[in-house]
Amino acid sequence: FSNEEIKQIYNEIKDNFFNLLIHKYANYFCQLLFKSLPQTVKYQVLDYVIKEILLFKLGNPKSICSIVVMFEKHLTITDQEYIIKKIKPFLVDLTYNLKTLRLIEAIIWKFEQSVNFPVRKFVLDNIYHINKSKEGFFLLKKFVKFSLVNPFDKEDFADKVSQIGFFEFTYSKNGCY
Repeated sequence: FSNEEIKQIYNEIKDNFFNLLIHKYANYFCQLLFKSLPQTVKYQVLDYVIKEILLFKLGNPKSICSIVVMFEKHLTITDQEYIIKKIKPFLVDLTYNLKTLRLIEAIIWKFEQSVNFPVRKFVLDNIYHINKSKEGFFLLKKFVKFSLVNPFDKEDFADKVSQIGFFEFTYSKNGCY
């Protein structure tokens, strides 16, 4: 398809793009379409998807899976930077919501380390409070694994845990690490 044909296809479905993106089968089409869009239109799509995520228009936690796949597979570094810039003011809301937690995990694991630094820094700076919430426990459990393989965060993570106290960190009311 030419760029004009791809734009035309997108324009036909753009009002329903988010609903299609979280649909069981249609999400594959949306991911392929997104991958083919010109950069300016991609930013419009990302703005729309992020706005819907921030409004928590997700039927259930599994709805975000297709968005996560789109974020993991079909983004350039420029797209990743754009997403970080847009969600940075809302990290508290996204981190403490079970429906959007998987998105934060995907950003930590799949985005370039130079790009996802603000999200990792947020987690490290708020580790004590995140550890106290049920949703945060699951995020930190995965962050522990990430920190073990990431030399940049290993020391910062160890410092934060030692400030909290190892016992208090590892034995939260939500489970053990």
